[in-house]
Amino acid sequence: MSRKRILWVRFRRFSAVGILNTVLHLFFFSAIYFLGAHYLLCQAIAFLCVNLITFYINRTWTFGSIDPRVGEQLRLYLLTRAITLAATLAQTLVLVEWVGLSPLLCQITAVVTNVSLNFLFSQIFVFQSVPQDLAHYLYFALIDLDRLRDVPPCTVYYLVPIFHEHNRLYPRSIGNPHGEDFVRVKVEQLEALSAHTPQFQWRLIFIDDGDRERHSGCLVHERVQELYPRKLAAGQIRVWFLEELAPEIAAASRKGGAVITALRHLETLGPRPSDIVIYTDADISSDLRLSGSLIASLLTGADLSLSSRWHDGATVVDRGIKQKISSWIYNLLVYTLLGLDFADTQNGFKALRYDTVVRIRPYLREIGFAFDTEILMLTELLGGKIEEIPIFWKDSAAESNVSMLLDPLKAIGGLLRQRRYRHQLLRSGISTQTASTRPAHE
Repeated sequence: MSRKRILWVRFRRFSAVGILNTVLHLFFFSAIYFLGAHYLLCQAIAFLCVNLITFYINRTWTFGSIDPRVGEQLRLYLLTRAITLAATLAQTLVLVEWVGLSPLLCQITAVVTNVSLNFLFSQIFVFQSVPQDLAHYLYFALIDLDRLRDVPPCTVYYLVPIFHEHNRLYPRSIGNPHGEDFVRVKVEQLEALSAHTPQFQWRLIFIDDGDRERHSGCLVHERVQELYPRKLAAGQIRVWFLEELAPEIAAASRKGGAVITALRHLETLGPRPSDIVIYTDADISSDLRLSGSLIASLLTGADLSLSSRWHDGATVVDRGIKQKISSWIYNLLVYTLLGLDFADTQNGFKALRYDTVVRIRPYLREIGFAFDTEILMLTELLGGKIEEIPIFWKDSAAESNVSMLLDPLKAIGGLLRQRRYRHQLLRSGISTQTASTRPAHE
């Protein structure tokens, strides 16, 4: 069942439980009221009893949660219900007193708001998947690779766009509290992965996304020269500059320009069709050792594999409320505008076979934050198979270069452009046939 189909089934069940909630509330309120209790006490008791019942039904039937933290879930359930109650009361007050609508009519809008917000909060915050530690995901990533011991040698190219990474680049210290030493961390993770599976050789490429102010590319080059001079000299680690490879877009690029330019420039390194390209963010939210699961997916038939923070099997640590809500809403917009049925389109940790890169490369043009959805859209239009992989993800947004206000608006603008672009491609006859068959271990 598709991700959005699962979501739709859950919403229908949640709505059905909401109807039951209303019926039970009237029953409990009436029963207690006729016993002579004060109506406010009746309201409070009915609210508590009904929500205990609907909590159990939603937990087991709607969301199928097996999380052992039942008490924590119940606390969040009641808290979010109280928040939505306050929101609907405020909405009704505004519509009645300021707009002049009938209180009865406002009950309809209150129900819509109540059900929508309660479902959103339940899906995002209350009934989450059972959290696992990083070791759990590392174990299965290595198991996935162990099953592919007989595959031919393969080179994996890791692309890392960088912009204003002057603090994240160096180790954490009193003067640099958000330091991550990401060059060292990424190289150590890749060396650990390669040691376990020696048939996979790695290349690490940093792409400066036109950072004229902080000169991230120069700083990263100096750091690599300091830590890994031999790897730099041998070309195993490289630093590319968008202003050199595509100066016409350097000033306007927001990560997308760096990634798609690197995908085009990879051709100069002579990759094989069966080689793999992974792009990931400069931060260390995603452990590169987990790319074993992405690689295994590609070597067993997928053309593109994306890590997902919203997959039922994912574990996400330290992610803020604003980020969760905006991400969830954005992915619904992606589905509405582009028809891409994936739980998490924007996580910066995706893998493609190089022959897939070659197929989509002529059509790439998005240089903003919405470039991920364009890559997914083109892969799907050209008949590629896309697989979504659950991930362990630990937020490191303290040094984020993303504006929570402006960048989502720009990304939505990018989606609207891609919607028009998609129609143009379909009218022009872009191939939508299934990707040519090939052996899983070619």
